[in-house]
Amino acid sequence: MDFLVELFRNLLDHPDWVAMKLAPNKDKFMEVISGTGDIKADIEKFCTTFYPFLKENHDFLASVGLDDMKAS
Repeated sequence: MDFLVELFRNLLDHPDWVAMKLAPNKDKFMEVISGTGDIKADIEKFCTTFYPFLKENHDFLASVGLDDMKAS
């Protein structure tokens, strides 16, 4: 879950860097993940709405001594 959020955040901050590291063709990569929607808006919405759930999960795991990574 953390990887996915960070991947999306990096994609917004550095679209050329992230896409080129994951796929040999940036245009094809963006086509596959975006479909027909506004990929930037979709990623921003996902990160904004998903992060509180991720943080809650990390906080719970930390409270029972099972989380070495806290969401920041």
